[in-house]
Amino acid sequence: MGFLRAIFWVISVLIFSCNQSGKPITMIIPGELIQTSSCSDVVKSDFYNFLKVVINKLNLDTTYGLEEVPLKDLGSIDSDSAFLQRHLLIGTARQKTKASSNIRTMGVIDSCLTKEDIQYMINQKNSNTNFKWNSKCLNLKSTNVFGEKYKFSVPLFSIDKTKFIITIENFHAGGMILLYKKENNDWTSIVESQWIH
Repeated sequence: MGFLRAIFWVISVLIFSCNQSGKPITMIIPGELIQTSSCSDVVKSDFYNFLKVVINKLNLDTTYGLEEVPLKDLGSIDSDSAFLQRHLLIGTARQKTKASSNIRTMGVIDSCLTKEDIQYMINQKNSNTNFKWNSKCLNLKSTNVFGEKYKFSVPLFSIDKTKFIITIENFHAGGMILLYKKENNDWTSIVESQWIH
């Protein structure tokens, strides 16, 4: 009888400790993603929400894997701060990207950020250096059979959250820096820079 109680106790502990969604265990649908604390933190949930915009708008292949360590910068030849100030600061002259070993093209530059937006974005980047993507929060796989993975930078968003910039890379194809703007309640993107491997 003591053995059965011990098994019942272990099963109860496992059921309740694994249910991190806040839903009663009977309400969890098999295969449903359970939101863990790594997905629900306010700043991190913004990161995931902005990345979901990118995945949906670009219609990315969700069978690809997701590199959990974000790209450490936007991928410009300049530092992130210099890139944002040169290319996106309101009132600055538009400059072309320097040549490199990769084929690199520059999209239509849209000067749309204030100095305060740029500082806010750099602060986001600097205060989230240990952030890692959780593929379950995005309904992506952590890897696929061919080893194909998307790599994303942390999305850097404006103070009013109506603009954000992000880099996406794929080992086989190349990458791009995208600027998203919310206009008429919809997100539109502009390719700020693009390269192939």
